[in-house]
Amino acid sequence: MEKKKWLKEGKQTKTTPYVKNLASSFKKEGLNYIAEILSWIKGNLRPKEGINDTDPCLFSRTAEEIVKSGYLIGGCAGEGIVFVTLARAKGIPASYIQAAYKESLIGEINLKGHVFSKILIDEKVFLVDPSKSTIADQEDFGDYIPIAEGLDSLDIGVRNVKDLRNLFQKYKVSGPGGN
Repeated sequence: MEKKKWLKEGKQTKTTPYVKNLASSFKKEGLNYIAEILSWIKGNLRPKEGINDTDPCLFSRTAEEIVKSGYLIGGCAGEGIVFVTLARAKGIPASYIQAAYKESLIGEINLKGHVFSKILIDEKVFLVDPSKSTIADQEDFGDYIPIAEGLDSLDIGVRNVKDLRNLFQKYKVSGPGGN
């Protein structure tokens, strides 16, 4: 994992003064800090009712906008944005990973996906599932296949559901590397 690359900010993952202030409110270090972020996300961000696939904010909000609103649109995508931003705010390299449910790539594309993150602490890579609040020392995505990795959803080209469908289709046709 490239330390320098995954400390950069994306358009959605800027470490604004507001985000830095939130990050500084967490007092733990290393994996304990990561656990603290995950606990904060679960305790402070709730799914917004009545959201559908056409909502223009589904993949476009920044970490600061999500945190200030207190609600999630699209669940795991928002949790992933907040997670990687707070990790990077404390100097922990973190990537945003869009994954597809393996079965969703068979036949007609079914947009069943999930967002994970890889982090680097003490030169060791961990896989984090911000939605399930899990930290693993092995890169095991279970029933999911990682199809894109970047700084945030905009960095991997996902601004809306159409873009996500295109990403799934590109992976289905081209496989890893997607040429």
